[in-house]
Amino acid sequence: MSDPQPQQVSERAAAWGLFILFLAYTLSFVDRTILSLLIEPMKRDMGLSDTQISLLQGLAFSLVYTVAGVPIAMVADRRSRRAIVAVGVGFWSFATALCGLAGNFWQLFLARMGVGVGEASLGPCAYSLIADMFPEERRGRAMAIYGAGVKVGAGMALVIGGSVVGYAAAVGMVDTPFGPLRAWQLVFIIVGMPGLIVAALAMTIAEPVRATGAAAAGPPVMPFVRANAKAVAWHFIALGFCATTAVAVTSWVPSFYIRVHGFTAAEIGWTLGLILLITGTLGAYAGGALSDRLSRRGYADATLRAALIGIGVSTLFGPVAMIVPSAPLSLVLLTIATAFAAFCAPSGGAALQRLVPGPYRARMAALFLLVVTLLSGVLGPISVALATDYLFGDDKAIGWSLALVLLVGDVGGAVFLMLCMPHFRESLARQAAGG
Repeated sequence: MSDPQPQQVSERAAAWGLFILFLAYTLSFVDRTILSLLIEPMKRDMGLSDTQISLLQGLAFSLVYTVAGVPIAMVADRRSRRAIVAVGVGFWSFATALCGLAGNFWQLFLARMGVGVGEASLGPCAYSLIADMFPEERRGRAMAIYGAGVKVGAGMALVIGGSVVGYAAAVGMVDTPFGPLRAWQLVFIIVGMPGLIVAALAMTIAEPVRATGAAAAGPPVMPFVRANAKAVAWHFIALGFCATTAVAVTSWVPSFYIRVHGFTAAEIGWTLGLILLITGTLGAYAGGALSDRLSRRGYADATLRAALIGIGVSTLFGPVAMIVPSAPLSLVLLTIATAFAAFCAPSGGAALQRLVPGPYRARMAALFLLVVTLLSGVLGPISVALATDYLFGDDKAIGWSLALVLLVGDVGGAVFLMLCMPHFRESLARQAAGG
């Protein structure tokens, strides 16, 4: 089954569309992760337990996000992708603002579910749009720019969250048009508002012609999955391991530096936020550029090779960063690990686009995000907590827990990437031959 080159939109229109998708992805991670540095004031003011907080971080968002993605993707393979993105961004932004107006746990839980439903619309549409807007030799860098939204958004969330924790310690209530609100409540409203602007801008994205036409019939995706089962399965699992380590870092590294190295929440929020913003972004772009370079040199599995290189270097530095006694050295090692770990997501996304023909891309992206988000959303936070509570039995041993999870996750990701490579090449050769 060949995948003819789509009719391209202009370079300017493609660049504008990519910019809007990047903004949307950045905002999605701000809205998704802002809760991580608001935990302590939320617990204090609303009387929440750690278990309730973990449900807000994980179950309320991840389960709804993964389940909603599949039906949304089915629509995206047939209807306007830019319209779906616009509605989704507006919906999750409104739900994020509602988190700031929630008065109890269940109201917060429902609002977080709304964030998950809205954000489920972005990934499948963005993967499909980027694949149709850019030729194959430029998709690696295009996906890297889009994928950098993960690091930019998570970094901004840490910076904003760190700032508000310090502000909340000094200010009790803030007068707003919504009435008196605590500082952390105001943050949810503030970070939700820009999404309404991005939702309007999403309607200016040029909708490209799909890779094999309009796909109105929406061919069933399972025959493709069965024909390429090993390539698809190993790819999904490999990227699931990579995402698990990323979620573990986002969830627990701030607490590691607070507990072990004596940082305040505000200090570590700014520090980690800047690391993610700078090195994560540069790393994502470097990974995409490496993928494109390997592709030009004739490697059919260039995207997977780039991800493997990034994971290999990250494995050498990330776990060690969690166990060295010096805080400055730990941050230097973490910075290097973060930069190379950022190779993985955009390269993995580009690999999926390379493997999957046009009519299936949105639905396959939804399946990919379902598997990866379930693996990482469940295993990332809980694996570190279980190791700390039951294996080491000491809150101060969180660094060893993180080192263990990072090592297992990175090695697992590398192993499954290597398992995927030969099947990936075979699937591409079979499609090129019309099989």
